[in-house]
Amino acid sequence: MKRIWMIICAVFFCSGYASALDTNEDEKPTIPYRKLMFCLRHPCVWSFLDTIAYSEGTYCEEGYNMCFTKALFSSYVDHPRVKYTSGKWTSSAAGRYQFLARTWDRISKKLNLKDFSPQNQDRGAIQLVYEGDALEPLLKNDFAETVRRTASVWASFPNAPYGQPTRKMEDLFNFYRGRLVYYKKLFNQTTHA
Repeated sequence: MKRIWMIICAVFFCSGYASALDTNEDEKPTIPYRKLMFCLRHPCVWSFLDTIAYSEGTYCEEGYNMCFTKALFSSYVDHPRVKYTSGKWTSSAAGRYQFLARTWDRISKKLNLKDFSPQNQDRGAIQLVYEGDALEPLLKNDFAETVRRTASVWASFPNAPYGQPTRKMEDLFNFYRGRLVYYKKLFNQTTHA
């Protein structure tokens, strides 16, 4: 039995599966600057950013200033770095996209973001989508695949692995479609939903 277990472990580690479990966050790719600028003018990207905020409960005027538990912060100098508790969860999540402090530190360093301003929060969220290998499906307007690939990033997404309450895919898709209509008019582009 011990020998079988050793063979299984050897196959597992030699086949590369272990590398997925031991991923260094700093090794994740950085979105090229030109692609980031392109994304900031794309209706699918803005519709998805709004959908993240909707799902995370920060789709409101104060969303960029909101911490976990809906507490507000007032300075964009840096991530607020305050942990709040609600029920059985404690989190440092803050901003429109509910960045954990450690995630923001990594993203801001990678993108050379000097503050926690709304513009930089948007850029950081796009970087997370890019790291999840979800940007191409998003730019092709494949909403379900984009959500699937980023469910490990946003705890409120369907099938997120964190055990927190999640939104229904249909609810998110309907919201996304509504935002897409708005942004297509705003950017005067045509993208089919």
